[in-house]
This record gives sequence, C-alpha cells and structure tokens, in this order.
Amino acid sequence: MNHLELTKKVEWKDLKKLSVKEMLIENNISLPWLFISLFLAYKGYYWVALPFSGFYFLTALRQVHNGFHNSLGTGKFLTWLSMYLNSISMMTSIHAVKFNHIRHHKYCLSEEDYEGKSASMKWYEAILYDPKHLFLIHWMTFKLANKSYKKNMFFNCCFCFYCFLFSV
Repeated sequence: MNHLELTKKVEWKDLKKLSVKEMLIENNISLPWLFISLFLAYKGYYWVALPFSGFYFLTALRQVHNGFHNSLGTGKFLTWLSMYLNSISMMTSIHAVKFNHIRHHKYCLSEEDYEGKSASMKWYEAILYDPKHLFLIHWMTFKLANKSYKKNMFFNCCFCFYCFLFSV
C-alpha cells in the first residue's frame, strides 16, 4: 500500500468543528503544566519544576500552532487573546511566529521560508542557530508583514519587555 492509498483511508478530523469538550481541552492544555511548574518553583524545587516548564512550553507551542490555523474552536478575538497571552509567557511575539509559519506553508523549504531554514542543518547547528532565528523571524515580520501583523508584533514585544523589566 503506497502513501496515497493510506491518506485516502485516513479520516481527517483536524479541520472539523470541535465539540465543547475538545475546545476546552485545546484552550487549556498548557495550564496544568504551567500551574505545577509555578507551584514547584514557588516552593523552591527548581530542578523538579524544570521538566514541567518544558512540558508547558511544548503544550503552549501546540496551542499557538492551532491558533495559527484558527483551529482552537474559538472566535477570532479569543484566538488572538490566546496567542497574545502565550506571547507573554513565551517571551516572544507569537504573531511574528505566526506570520513566518504561514509563509512556511507557502514557501516550504525554499529561500523564502525562514521558519524552515534550520531543517537542512545538522542538529547542533540548528541549536546554535536558534537565537539568530528568533531575531530573524521578528525582522522578517517587520520587513514583509502587513500593518496588522506589525502592530500585533510591536504590541507583543513591548508588553514582553515590560513584563521582563518589572519582574527583574
């Protein structure tokens, strides 16, 4: 059986309307990890909190990815709010990441695909490239995005900076 026959057999459910239960799960999937991580860190168990922080980051990444594709089961404003709140906790503009992710689908692994740039690198090169990548996606959003993306990116970055400044 080849891959085309397999894809015809699969019942795709990812773009269907979500039930209330699925919507609640999708929009709150990262919260248990966040609360456990914060609680353990508050109690001084930093090393124990670290894996929970990692799981929080991964589930928040899943959540914003679903937000990129408007598949959180919520309206436009609540999707925006979810991405905005995740921008603060992830200390980056998720709207800049969204702009580059949508471009990734359009220009997949070409010169114009800044998100997929590290795909051809060795694993250690990709890790070392990551700080540059974070700057690059914000710069590309600033250069190429429409007014709405730029406004959201600026708003996200300013609020992240504000939160960082007053938490130190």
